[in-house]
Amino acid sequence: MKTEGNLFDVLIESNRKISDKLVARNLAELIFNRFPHRDENSDIIWSHYDEEFINISLERLRYIVASLYKEFESKGVKPGDSVILVDLMVTNVSLIAVFYLALVSYGCRVMLPMWVETNEVSNWIKLIGCRFIFAPEEEISRLRGYKREKIIIELIKESARENNIPFYDIERDFGTKKYLFESIPKGFLLRDELVQRILRETDADMEMSIFTTSGTTGRSKLLVYTQRAYLNTIAAYEASNLYNKGMGGRNFIDIFTHTVSIRAVINALWIGKPVCIVTSSWIKDKPEKVVPLLARMKPEVATLGPSSFSFIIEFIKVFPELKEKVFSELKTVVSTGAPYSAKTAEEYQELLGLKLHNAYGLVETQQVLTTLLDDKPINIFNPSMGKPIAGVQLGLKRFSGDTYKLFIKTCFGHKYMIDPERREKIYPEEFLDTGDIVRVDEEENIYYVGRENRDFFKNGFGAKIPIATMKRYYKELY
Repeated sequence: MKTEGNLFDVLIESNRKISDKLVARNLAELIFNRFPHRDENSDIIWSHYDEEFINISLERLRYIVASLYKEFESKGVKPGDSVILVDLMVTNVSLIAVFYLALVSYGCRVMLPMWVETNEVSNWIKLIGCRFIFAPEEEISRLRGYKREKIIIELIKESARENNIPFYDIERDFGTKKYLFESIPKGFLLRDELVQRILRETDADMEMSIFTTSGTTGRSKLLVYTQRAYLNTIAAYEASNLYNKGMGGRNFIDIFTHTVSIRAVINALWIGKPVCIVTSSWIKDKPEKVVPLLARMKPEVATLGPSSFSFIIEFIKVFPELKEKVFSELKTVVSTGAPYSAKTAEEYQELLGLKLHNAYGLVETQQVLTTLLDDKPINIFNPSMGKPIAGVQLGLKRFSGDTYKLFIKTCFGHKYMIDPERREKIYPEEFLDTGDIVRVDEEENIYYVGRENRDFFKNGFGAKIPIATMKRYYKELY
């Protein structure tokens, strides 16, 4: 729906509205409560421990989470505490995933760095008021090689000592592996007093996750999300009918420490269809270990960056049997996080018979546009950015000629940003300035043009000139 606004030249929003009522009061309810639409016997996570495939059922996840709550309490971890959870992408991601879910549903404020910048750890501790650091130290120490990761762990431990905060191993100190595999005692949940207390005392406005930006424009900034933001993504997907438009199946993710992946895990909890996770470094370094796991998982949905999709294509070209062995049930592929690649889209169409969809989002906003909501087939040579998900408003301010600056308002974006330079919280405006320049046609299709500060410059008359245009011009001359 397009309208003219006072703040913007064009305002576009979804015709669908999300309910004011949350799907759950908190994340703990999402795990422990029964929902009419969700099968109590469903699996939530398909992953692995070492090379062994594991399926983590809803029942198993509840047992792990309830058990970890008791471990947290015994070590003085309290709801509301700020903590850092380290994933170096070389250890069993299954342990990281269940530990993360236990922490955030317990009410902790969990920093999950995309990349661990060892020179920033002490700053992060101070910026978020960190009280504990958790990492897979024991597992990394058992790995042959991986000198870099072992050094990183030692540097993190040193930062913890310097700041006088505890450093814990997620396996040795909490028994996470034990809870993953041991027999589940019958009837432990409803009578568990600590679980009931967490269900009562945590709420949707508690801060849940802290993510780092990519750092491409300087020091990584920290983005803080509440539980409400992720509960609202469920409501937005429901209102947009996205679970029935390709996003309701077994979802493969290739890196855990990202808003896209955390949303996939939360979606899995809601719909009762497993998210498929493998250790990130294995995908390129140990494909012989990943292939048997993916053959068991047979993903139905993949939301990845273009480089990850390109890697999969090259892999299939080398091993054509993977098309049937691994990807025979793949039905939805969505490119996000970087400019869409027509070449990759052509190859997916040719090799797998699938349309590569496009989606747009920032770490600050999560995913807000997707071509899955467009009634018309995607044009891979001139793809739009997609239609807005329910709960999203797009504000367009004229930039130059037929281009606009893109602003986004969403009910599932970050609460505030912590700037490491200014050392303060920066709350977003009602509409976030994305820094992106777009075009829009009469049918409200939005097309990506470039970044304001990277892809344009002003000439002597103040006109904004696309750098790409100048490159094409001078290429023809020279």
